[in-house]
Amino acid sequence: MTEPAWATGPLAAIPAGHGPVAWLLRLDDAQTAADARRAAVSAQDLADLADRPQAAMRALRRRLAKALIARMAGVHPDLVRIARNEAGAPIVIAPDGWHVSVAGRWPLALIGVARIGIGVDVEPLDAPPPPPDAFTIAERVAMREDQALARWVTKEAHAKRLGIASRIAAEAIETRALGGLAFAAASAEGGSLAWCTVRGGAIAAAAIPV
Repeated sequence: MTEPAWATGPLAAIPAGHGPVAWLLRLDDAQTAADARRAAVSAQDLADLADRPQAAMRALRRRLAKALIARMAGVHPDLVRIARNEAGAPIVIAPDGWHVSVAGRWPLALIGVARIGIGVDVEPLDAPPPPPDAFTIAERVAMREDQALARWVTKEAHAKRLGIASRIAAEAIETRALGGLAFAAASAEGGSLAWCTVRGGAIAAAAIPV
């Protein structure tokens, strides 16, 4: 399968189409603020996000996600509707047939959009290393020391691709290096192919179904 297209520039520079695309940006950037203004936060969005931590940041990411979906789908942002499944993962209600995943830690954000299931995750390169027990025995045997953070974001992207990131433990997901920054991830619920990229002081992962 083809690696998702990585985008870091303004929304207008992202080619419209079926994707998948993973848009890495900074929420404290002026261009990001301008792109966010392309989409409004609806009353439904506000109600959906009201009980979530850091609601203002999540609302900004919701606007950016709606703007990206609108560009990829060729519709007006007002026609994009996003809700959450029972595990809290974002799902696209309209337009039909699209998938979205959102991740971030201020000021970083990563938004994945595709016509197939997609999951994304991002961490600063100086983030604390994941604990050893986040990895399976097989992973610990095979893993190079410099792969720990890449495998961690791969696990998170896989869990988000499945829509169950809040319900699955990291050690229930096993990753396998495929060469470079590509990984396979598998759990009882299914498998993913994931690609990582290092840019802007962060490492990001995007996962799609095998």
